[in-house]
Amino acid sequence: MRCLIYAKSSEAEWLKEYFPDVEPFLLKIVNKSLLEYVLDLLTLLGISEIRIVSDSSIKAIEKSIGDGAKWGARISYALARPEDNLKKCVSEELFRFAKESPLLIWNGFFFCPIITAMQ
Repeated sequence: MRCLIYAKSSEAEWLKEYFPDVEPFLLKIVNKSLLEYVLDLLTLLGISEIRIVSDSSIKAIEKSIGDGAKWGARISYALARPEDNLKKCVSEELFRFAKESPLLIWNGFFFCPIITAMQ
């Protein structure tokens, strides 16, 4: 299964006011970036291929997250135009990325804590 993460910068602008030197999707909570929590969840769901699409520079995210080896997944990156919306981005990426596999679309910016049960 594949996942397309649409990380639109304008949806995280409010964080820049409080943390101007940090890429919003890399903001750390308890020593882990918000994006890493999402990646943890996706790998728990069995997703093996992930594409992160953003409309701003994705270099910081790519440098921090890497190729996905840490999660046992393949992570690739794409840049969208700032004027693109989710529908346009998904239609273009679907053509290139999710031809033969089910696709989960992760849109937006929110925190998803991963809690594991202790036995």
